[in-house]
Amino acid sequence: MVCLRSDIILFEPNQKFMNKTNVQSVCDDLKSLGFDSFLSPLIRNSMAQNKISFELNWSRKFKDDLVTAVLSFIRPAPGGPYFFTGYRLIVGDRNFHFKTFAGKGITVKEGYNLLCGRAVYKLVLGRSGRDQYSWIQFDPEKMSDAIYQLEYFSGSRAFDLSLALDALAIRPPNPIWDFNMMIKSLRKGNLQPARLWDKGVLNKVMLEANPRQKIINIHPGWDDNYGSPQKKIESEDIQVSMDFDE
Repeated sequence: MVCLRSDIILFEPNQKFMNKTNVQSVCDDLKSLGFDSFLSPLIRNSMAQNKISFELNWSRKFKDDLVTAVLSFIRPAPGGPYFFTGYRLIVGDRNFHFKTFAGKGITVKEGYNLLCGRAVYKLVLGRSGRDQYSWIQFDPEKMSDAIYQLEYFSGSRAFDLSLALDALAIRPPNPIWDFNMMIKSLRKGNLQPARLWDKGVLNKVMLEANPRQKIINIHPGWDDNYGSPQKKIESEDIQVSMDFDE
């Protein structure tokens, strides 16, 4: 279980190091967070140097955006195992350090979506001290000043994505997709292709969860590049307001 609160992440104990090699365990953690398996020889070589900590660089393209990350590894005790403790993700001129442990935390794709300004649905530590699911998103006004502060939308600020979708004349983009798959994709912060009935015409659109305003943003067309901080697409968003205040 992973619980997020601002940039703090709390974890339950994990015993998998008893049954796996250190390299395999760390690589499994990286894989569960969306990083590539080709890092394995680099990790093995870095561990062989027997340093207290080390970092590795990683890069990949999401759509047309070059996404880079600096991965952090540390050995808390001499002679003990190394742990993957987090990564600094860089998208254009935006960057943020996401903490992880035992393969739990913000995945690299979710981190990319957050830095693009979109929202992600995760298990968090609530103000009451109990775990609860919440939408999280960087404050857009502070992001413009290069300040990255996560906001939480739960309780009275909760946004019911399923109800919002039910209120729209939405169809999946193709027969392979269903509504549950679309909801899962939107909760990861993705821009989700869909089809929208409008005046008897089934139009191609991109959906985006907007928990701050409790609406679904609908962008015309299926432009895969929409939403990148490095690009600006001139279009008016169609917004469907849904009020779910308790």
